Amino acid sequence: MTTPVSDDVAGKCIYCLLPKPGSREHLVPRSIGGNLVGRRVCKACNTGMSDIDQHLGDNAVVSMMRVANTPAGSFDVKLGGEQVLDDPSGRRVPVAIRNQYAPSLHPMMRFTPTPAGAEVGVHFSEAVDAKRLARFIDKHREAAFAELHSKRVDWLDAGEAAVVMHRAKDGYLAVADDAAEPRARALLVEKADELIAILEGSFPEAATIAQPRVQIAAELRLNDLYRAVAKVAFNLLAHRTADDFVLRSDFDDLRQYILGRDVRDVEGPDGAVVPDPRFVTWALDGQPFTFRDMEHTVVMTGHDGRLIAVVTIYRSFVFMVDMGPFRPPWSYPQVLVVRGDRQETRWLDLTECVELMREHGRPEDAAT
Repeated sequence: MTTPVSDDVAGKCIYCLLPKPGSREHLVPRSIGGNLVGRRVCKACNTGMSDIDQHLGDNAVVSMMRVANTPAGSFDVKLGGEQVLDDPSGRRVPVAIRNQYAPSLHPMMRFTPTPAGAEVGVHFSEAVDAKRLARFIDKHREAAFAELHSKRVDWLDAGEAAVVMHRAKDGYLAVADDAAEPRARALLVEKADELIAILEGSFPEAATIAQPRVQIAAELRLNDLYRAVAKVAFNLLAHRTADDFVLRSDFDDLRQYILGRDVRDVEGPDGAVVPDPRFVTWALDGQPFTFRDMEHTVVMTGHDGRLIAVVTIYRSFVFMVDMGPFRPPWSYPQVLVVRGDRQETRWLDLTECVELMREHGRPEDAAT
């Protein structure tokens, strides 16, 4: 059981240690299926570390391998970062890269300036996408689109703007330049009813993009990958231990590393620069600590007077995180799992671990 946070430390962020209210955060990034939520990280730290979460979930080699090997019909596993492809008319459109590197078109309503005002075009693959986009516009017109986030992009032509849905219920206003944004917002306010009617009456053909060529612009940033793995372990430690345990100075160096304030490049044996080795080790030849139907596993235990978290991602990639001196209020391993269908993130007790291993029937199917 998680020990409640006492009043005297409840308002302190576990990273910056400042007395700030906590924000809602997925302890294991949502992008890799985590649904366990905590509120011990302030909004500023939460937002400031979102880039490393995305790198772990979308751009790191662990997720690229997952995208490559997940069947197209399974639940979505996406490769992140903004990908852009050309549609048959030669116009550039944003897409998500999903299972087996298949592109999935972001539903979009595009505004192109004309002498008389603007030309409106819709861009999507299925009728349900048009309905989603209509609901999204309807939701934001209540606040006159003031809460609709805008983002400068390079795939629109000069003066253009577009309402783009990059998630099932979320989207943004893409603009080509500064002049495009006020024109698009004014158009949305004035013509919202007409734009919704256009979307609700649209029945597009099947795929907009035929036989696309997928070009992946992704990079492996090992320091960011390691920081993201360490952040998962530290978040879970905070969730699992007594109120002020993770606020101790024992974790100050780890805190600064995860925040990106003290990340050191080190010269390797061959003279090449290697990622900071102080806290995280990628066990390339390690055996996964996982169960057959679990995507990710985090095992916390003690070793040689140190608290070690063994983090297994996608049942294949094993990382060892040195958390600091071993002084938690428990002496047995703590095991957290994320189920393969992404519907559950939970802690296992040792009895459940034994039962799972018995269900599998073979010792090689489960780690102890």
